[in-house]
Amino acid sequence: MATGEEVTEMASLALETGGETVASFLETTSSEAGPFDILSLISKLSPGTVNSFAATLQKQLDRFESVEARIAVTGESVRGRSSLINALRNVPDNETGACPAGGSVTEPTNYKFPSTNALQVWDLPAIGSPDFSTAGYLEHVVFDRFDAFLILGSDRFTEKELLLAKAIRERRKSVYFVHAEPASVPLPPGGEQREASPSDANEGLKEQPPKVFLVSSWRPGSLGFEELLVDVAQDLPELKKRAFLFAVPCVTSKIVQVKKELMMNEIWKVAIRSALVNVVPIPGLSDMCDMTQLVTTLTSYRKAFGLDEDSRGRWAKRVGKVPGEFRSAVTSTFGLEVCVDAVKKQIAKAAGSGRILATFLNMVPAVGQMGSAALTYNHTFSMLQAAVGEMAQDSERLLQKALSLK
Repeated sequence: MATGEEVTEMASLALETGGETVASFLETTSSEAGPFDILSLISKLSPGTVNSFAATLQKQLDRFESVEARIAVTGESVRGRSSLINALRNVPDNETGACPAGGSVTEPTNYKFPSTNALQVWDLPAIGSPDFSTAGYLEHVVFDRFDAFLILGSDRFTEKELLLAKAIRERRKSVYFVHAEPASVPLPPGGEQREASPSDANEGLKEQPPKVFLVSSWRPGSLGFEELLVDVAQDLPELKKRAFLFAVPCVTSKIVQVKKELMMNEIWKVAIRSALVNVVPIPGLSDMCDMTQLVTTLTSYRKAFGLDEDSRGRWAKRVGKVPGEFRSAVTSTFGLEVCVDAVKKQIAKAAGSGRILATFLNMVPAVGQMGSAALTYNHTFSMLQAAVGEMAQDSERLLQKALSLK
């Protein structure tokens, strides 16, 4: 089912590719989009418009894979920094590729996420040197390449940290104060977030101060950690927000739901693009779709929900268990495996007993190649919608399993 916002976006795409008739149709129906609006849209596309329209959609989908977000971690102290960087990546401290504990780097060091290149966490040199200056420091670390900064403090935020935060904000980048709870000190009941040295932050930043997040790297499911992830994501541009949310671990139910909503809002593009790539007659519905795109999309969703074998293995290591103990939490088709055969079977399942076909034929009497594409769109969208919902449930079960074993 298309929302008004999605139909408006489709109108813009149609105009880009010369589909003035389709754009006009979409603009008049954007406020009352119904379940078959997209079917009607595709049926109105002329064959000459199909390739350029599909190419425009593909460019948008390609941007999902090409964008990178970079988060920098800095501060005067290095205590707790490696654990925070590893927790953001859901990498156990003793695993190959983990940020090593102790000591400060002299040059910015990139720690990539195990399952994606779209998000990077950088460990920056500590700012405790006597000759520290904000301008010199930001030039040294190449400030402009970063999208957001986490300033990790200890008991109190220092004058240098406050000056750095102010300089970052003046350059119109997001900055967040993070107070790391040591592993030997449990979080307050419920893992509540609280401010650390709020008077220092207020005095150092005369404008509205950034939030201070209390996080526990050994318990990344705490409220402070969750709110840090959500706030960082909300402040990023849309494409980098997607890259960030797809990469961070599903450490709370809210993170799982935020990811699910993001996917649900984009699957219509994947469905239309796949339906238009190879417009063929109705027989052999499952072969109409662009399987490569669908497999790629579903694989990225599976990784984003932490359902692939590597992600499950990292969860197991973090809670001191063997990966096999998490296997029962994953039950959905695509949570277990993404392959062409599974995609074809699920599209056929979504096609049902022909009721969708009958409804469509009643709406669009002249069913030809474009009618076939419209029908395929509906089946593909239904398959993707069900897949995202089921994988989100898998991710919730996996999370609860991890929490119960910890």
